[in-house]
Amino acid sequence: MSDLIPLSQRAWTRFRDMYSHGETRTPYDYIYIQSPRVDACRILLKIFKLEPKIKFHFFIKEGKTLAQLSALERGAQTINAFRNRVDVYVLDYKGIVALEVLDS
Repeated sequence: MSDLIPLSQRAWTRFRDMYSHGETRTPYDYIYIQSPRVDACRILLKIFKLEPKIKFHFFIKEGKTLAQLSALERGAQTINAFRNRVDVYVLDYKGIVALEVLDS
């Protein structure tokens, strides 16, 4: 992931668990990672200690902003209220750096 891309222009990727049988792979319904799709998939696998084949059980969508990607799920909620829901996990670029999940 290039550090030359301004923070405000980094893509966001949304993950929605599509597993059937009532089980999910993470404790969250909605996962948003501020990173392009390929990098976000690697980060998701590492953070939640998932097997690489698991990423195919997620509906994955990339967008320009968190507001854009979360609009349907948020409804009338503000971004901050949405981020604080127990079923939502949001990892922005600063959090990615803090967790040291890049380039490994």
